[in-house]
Amino acid sequence: MGCDNCNDNRPHNIPDDCESSQPFCDPCAEDSSCVQKFDMECIFYHFNNSNKASKLTCLGINNNTSLEAIIEKLDGYICNSFNIPFSGQDSNTIAWTAGGPAGHEPSADVKLSNDGGQILEERSNGLFAETDGKVKVSSDDTADYLANQIGDGISASGDITITIVNDGGILRPVPSLNLEILAPLICDMCGSTASPSGGINCANIQEYGVFTLGTPSSGLLQIPIEVTGSGQVTVTATVVNESFYGSTTQTINSSTTLINLPIFYNGLGSDGTQTITIEFSGTQNTLSCSFDVDVASSESCTPVSIAGSPSLPDGIAGVAYSYVIGLNGTAPFSLTDIIKPSWMTINVVGGTIEFGGTPSGSDIGSDLPVSFTVNNCVSDTADFSDTIDVNNTRVTSTMAGTTISGTYGGFTFGPMSPGGEQIGQHAGFTGQICVTVGGTISVNPSNLTLHVNGVQVECIPVTATGVYCFSSATYTTSDFIEIFANVGSCS
Repeated sequence: MGCDNCNDNRPHNIPDDCESSQPFCDPCAEDSSCVQKFDMECIFYHFNNSNKASKLTCLGINNNTSLEAIIEKLDGYICNSFNIPFSGQDSNTIAWTAGGPAGHEPSADVKLSNDGGQILEERSNGLFAETDGKVKVSSDDTADYLANQIGDGISASGDITITIVNDGGILRPVPSLNLEILAPLICDMCGSTASPSGGINCANIQEYGVFTLGTPSSGLLQIPIEVTGSGQVTVTATVVNESFYGSTTQTINSSTTLINLPIFYNGLGSDGTQTITIEFSGTQNTLSCSFDVDVASSESCTPVSIAGSPSLPDGIAGVAYSYVIGLNGTAPFSLTDIIKPSWMTINVVGGTIEFGGTPSGSDIGSDLPVSFTVNNCVSDTADFSDTIDVNNTRVTSTMAGTTISGTYGGFTFGPMSPGGEQIGQHAGFTGQICVTVGGTISVNPSNLTLHVNGVQVECIPVTATGVYCFSSATYTTSDFIEIFANVGSCS
């Protein structure tokens, strides 16, 4: 390109003192290493270039602004903005401390409360909280171990006492009832003031379960009892021993022959024979028995066997099922090859097998199989097999002086005297349920009530012997039908 008019290409609005010692623009000069010296007021941003937009928007700088103005504006920002002192805002747990230029290198510290019970401490690698397993009952309480926070107690009325037992590190509340206080209430409820009395057959107590030194376990004592007199009463049997404990409360009457007393062993004491005392309350006379329990050495293992010849009772739809089988041998025990109805539960509890669950109306049936194999520490096993029925109807009579009988849905009952009960199965039907009342109406009026699935649906007053029929209805096999012959008016 031509260079004759090169000097004419320099900007014409440059101040006069911006002249260079060389031509302002001389691409044709032989000496291309010349040094150009300018004042900053002589250098412009995007000079006379309207095709190029300013990118200095944060500074608010437009095109054709001198470098001197740009630098001075930057200096103003540094002085007025960058040196604002830092001020941290403390909280309940953090405290700030300013440091460095204008406080821009702050440090933060955690606040530790000086309240009593403080467990936090500052360590080189952070905060540390040490706990010893103690707890508080309330916020203003002193922390202590759980065993020291739970204590024995008795109710305000004196009818219930709770004793806390430390069973190998497990706190177990063991309740007992004061029958001298509760007996009058129970007799009022059952409509009789008679109190059966009888003897405890201490010599023939049967022990079920194996107790091994050092191993907490449980078992069962079956205590023969001979009851004389009428009515019913509640009896409590309690084990008194440092290594064994247990209590049961049962209602007994003239047909009661056994009291089942679960016992629990905490694994303490010595092997061999340990004598326990069983105290009874609720009979006319306070009785007690001494009984020797065998505690095996921790090194022995006795094969498992099923105690006695147990036979499972039949179930009733809608009524909780409960039965216990005792085991002999060295615990622990386990069950395999279990066959049972889906509603039934079968569990090993210490030295016993407990059956539970509640059948529904859809579980009605006969000869339902129940079987399993019991295992323990040796290869020998014990097998159990039985069948049960699940029934869907029950007839009960307490109507003094009478007999009742009848048939419905293929189920026939009676003649039944007061105190009797019949359980069976109906096949489902539509029609009336009729009851024939014979004998003599000793309490007038008396009544017949019909319950379906646990709900009373009808009550008929009975003032004379004869046939009484409930309203016609449709019943399926899943309906649990109960008929009660009672004394008194319909309520």
